[in-house]
Amino acid sequence: MRIVQFKTETGETRVARVEGDVLREISGVSSTYELALQSIQSGTAMPDLVTQRLGASTHNYEQVYTSRRLLAPITHPDPGR
Repeated sequence: MRIVQFKTETGETRVARVEGDVLREISGVSSTYELALQSIQSGTAMPDLVTQRLGASTHNYEQVYTSRRLLAPITHPDPGR
């Protein structure tokens, strides 16, 4: 399983699972940090949580990449960290 953080065309942060040349959004989280916290708090393994939360929204990976909207693998809400 490979997940990425990215910005939408409107500037919102999203998390998605990479499925070939498609990014499928993970519902209910806006960062990989938030996804990890929810995994820990619920006692659910992250791959299982991702599978449970897969949404219908998809994005073209190449377009996200070429428009420089991919983000660091994980970000912390406190910018100093």
